[in-house]
Amino acid sequence: LLLQAITLTTNGIPLIYLGDEVGILNDYSYRSDLSKADDSRWVHRSTTDWAKMDRRQDANSLEGRIYLQFKQLIELRKENAAFSGIDLDVIDTENEHVLGYVRHNVEQRVLVFANFSEKEQTIPGNLLRLHNLGSKLTDTISGTTIPLGDMILEPYQFLCLMTDTSKS
Repeated sequence: LLLQAITLTTNGIPLIYLGDEVGILNDYSYRSDLSKADDSRWVHRSTTDWAKMDRRQDANSLEGRIYLQFKQLIELRKENAAFSGIDLDVIDTENEHVLGYVRHNVEQRVLVFANFSEKEQTIPGNLLRLHNLGSKLTDTISGTTIPLGDMILEPYQFLCLMTDTSKS
């Protein structure tokens, strides 16, 4: 989901393969078929696992949790104008494990952090002040308010911090 979150919050049109919404893994068996072996696009063209697809309706299953989070990310993109344009500024997070970027337009600024580590990572609080996002930020994924100051990201956590610049 971390890579899908980045795909859905950066520029361009996201590429979503059938099965991504339930976490179907790549299928490397195409390499044993001589007619497909030289075309790596087949890695994403596996036979649909309908049992996994059916489990997307069960919020307690892995497929259901992935599906619900995937839907939430799509809604995030649709509902926030900052994700509709081409404005994207990559920022130095002062942490080699954390990707950071700002998406913005006239109405909104969104600061995105993605922790690519299996361990907690810290982002210095001065980054939030540097990007002038205000004193109160909301993580649009969890709905929680994030105070200014050093921030700890959980393993593989994706944060999408927003403030409405039209109200500033």
